[in-house]
Amino acid sequence: MHRSTIPERLAHILIASITVLLIAGCTSSRTSVPDSGADITVRRIAVLPFQQTSPSEVAVRMGGEPVILGEIGTDRPDGSPERITERIFLERQKALGQIQVVYPDRAGAAYLNAASGSFKMKTSEILRKMGSDLETDGIIVGYVYRWRERKGLAYSVEKPASVAFDIHLYRASDGVLLWRGLFDQTQESLMENMLQLPFFFKEKGRWITAEELTAAGMEEVCKTFPAKP
Repeated sequence: MHRSTIPERLAHILIASITVLLIAGCTSSRTSVPDSGADITVRRIAVLPFQQTSPSEVAVRMGGEPVILGEIGTDRPDGSPERITERIFLERQKALGQIQVVYPDRAGAAYLNAASGSFKMKTSEILRKMGSDLETDGIIVGYVYRWRERKGLAYSVEKPASVAFDIHLYRASDGVLLWRGLFDQTQESLMENMLQLPFFFKEKGRWITAEELTAAGMEEVCKTFPAKP
């Protein structure tokens, strides 16, 4: 059965239910959590190629060390979820215009060059050398955990878009995690979740694509990005 958005004229009636739904909670989440104990000063960042992985793999391997998965230099199709998410992040930083950015191709090459010195180097040491070579304050590592495209049309879907991504900002001088931005959301109708009311009006009642949902999430996440021009 197809699902369709509630007509806009009914939104005012549903507002009366918002208190109950606020108590019930929300199935989606948007978080952007700076490390309050870190001295955050970022004016120039290097963005490593984003990676597609699982949250459990990142969580297991972190242990205080930055997590780099797979081959940084591997070619990825332009339409892959990690490439799209990476592009949206870069576009957002360019629009904000607060910091200088070293783009993924150059950053990835610098990482591989720094890592080629020794197999025994810790990831934090590799990032420190990479940051020194590129003269950056911070290094971005991005992960895409889930990317499910909308199945259906803008006003009628069988399955809505669903995305989850995680962005880590490490201090280049020592590999300390300065900031983390996490977005995890599946679009829902107003009948399912009244907390989506602002989102409903912003998107004009449409069921949006995974790329559009990622862009909306990136805008939220980057609001607390610790940039200093």
